[in-house]
Parts: sequence; C-alpha cells; structure tokens
Amino acid sequence: MNREEILAKAKSNTLNSMEVFISDWDCKVIVKEMSGKQYIDISLQATKKDVLDREKFLNYTIIATTFDIEDKKIFGIKDIGLLLSMGADSYSSLMTAITVLNNLNEDKDKEKNPL
Repeated sequence: MNREEILAKAKSNTLNSMEVFISDWDCKVIVKEMSGKQYIDISLQATKKDVLDREKFLNYTIIATTFDIEDKKIFGIKDIGLLLSMGADSYSSLMTAITVLNNLNEDKDKEKNPL
C-alpha cells in the first residue's frame, strides 16, 4: 500500500466501541476505544518520575472511555473513589472491554506495549 492509500485509510478510520453489561448496576454501558491523543494524555497523567502508576492509568482510562446509552460520559475525575469501590466483577468487565478495544494485553511484548 502506498502513502496516499494509507493516509486515506487513516482518515476514514473510526474508533470502535463495545456494549458491556455491568451486573452491579443491572444495565449496559458503552466502552469506547481511545484515540492516540487520549492514550498519550492518560499515560502522561498516570506517570510520575518516569514510572507509570498502573492504578491511575486504569482508572483514568475507565473515566475517559465509559459512556451511558445516551453517549454521555458516566465518570469524572471526582469519581475515582466510586470506581475503586465497585465490585471486582463490574470493574473487571469494564477493564476487559477496555483491554480488548485498546489492545492493552499485558502478555504482549513489553517493548511494543510497555503498559
């Protein structure tokens, strides 16, 4: 594929999303794929002295990518305590969707995905 074809595909690319059932709330939410900018911003926010704080990264990712069925963000930064108090099943359901949509699998080569 040449440069023009690659650029055309990049311009037409849409971010994926996934419906996730949250048992604690007995409802579905929408988890969206992050843009490159969101990924960089969240990584920077969750990094201190060149060390990624994985808990912050996960929580900031949930905040940025989780929406209700009306496409409104559910969480804000003030809701981190609420996220941490969620049942493990619900938290894990969100993180599984986020991991799949954003290709954040921990088993991958760490050189390709340091998170």
